[in-house]
Amino acid sequence: MSEFSLKVINVIEQPDGSAIVTFDVDKKTREFFKSVYGWKRWSSKKFQQVLLQAIDNYVKIQEKKDV
Repeated sequence: MSEFSLKVINVIEQPDGSAIVTFDVDKKTREFFKSVYGWKRWSSKKFQQVLLQAIDNYVKIQEKKDV
């Protein structure tokens, strides 16, 4: 089991097919992201950007595998 915790606590599906996802990020995970990205304090907005970029990269890799 991982030492970091990122839990989905709510998903709200949108009419356009997208979804709003709410996460619970534990303190150890927040500290990890702060140190990796050089943040002085936790920023949900910055974390959202990092997470969206990671998801986008993952989708692009999966699409290339399917071709």
